[in-house]
Amino acid sequence: KAVFRRTHLNFWNLNSDKDKYIVFIRDPREIIISGYLYHKNQCTENWCINRNSDYFEEWEHLFPKKSRIENENFLKLGKNFSHKQSYKEKLNKLSVEDGIIYEMQNVAYITIMGMYNFKFYKNKNVLKIINEDIIFNFDETINKILNFFDMRNNEEIIEKCQNLRIENIIKEKRNHITNLEVKKSRYKIYWSDRIQKKFEEIYPNDLLTKLNFHDY
Repeated sequence: KAVFRRTHLNFWNLNSDKDKYIVFIRDPREIIISGYLYHKNQCTENWCINRNSDYFEEWEHLFPKKSRIENENFLKLGKNFSHKQSYKEKLNKLSVEDGIIYEMQNVAYITIMGMYNFKFYKNKNVLKIINEDIIFNFDETINKILNFFDMRNNEEIIEKCQNLRIENIIKEKRNHITNLEVKKSRYKIYWSDRIQKKFEEIYPNDLLTKLNFHDY
């Protein structure tokens, strides 16, 4: 069977009982902090470093027509990130607190609301994996994925999966990694009362509960 990677859940809010799906979920607060640090520093993607660019430019033509219509608000948001100055430039001109809030309102908002709006978490053909479990509970999580695909005890695949351990990813200096010290709840280093207040204003009240992060 073919494997497809979907990165924008707002536009791929789909399910076919002929397929199996893994949905990777990350603590929304970690998404915000990680996105802020990455987009401010390492990111070299065109939409991030160029003025008047479109966040969805490389993706929009792949989205089903119906989902483009239903999610027009997200498409419009993606066209406004870099108005007059690039997204990266904006983040570097803002204070850390203001930059985190700006990330919260823009790129992170699209990602987080995609997770929140996904309709099929409870379907038997959908496996929800918490990103933090891949980092801090690797072996059990990999086995859970293999069991889901009826591939348990496949030593060859288990061996190949070792490259996905966070310590190996860090050694390879992959560009997207911002949590080099692998701290749990790293977001707390940057979080403030003002950021928390904005978070509560912007996102649904049940966001953390629905995604199973209310205890983090």
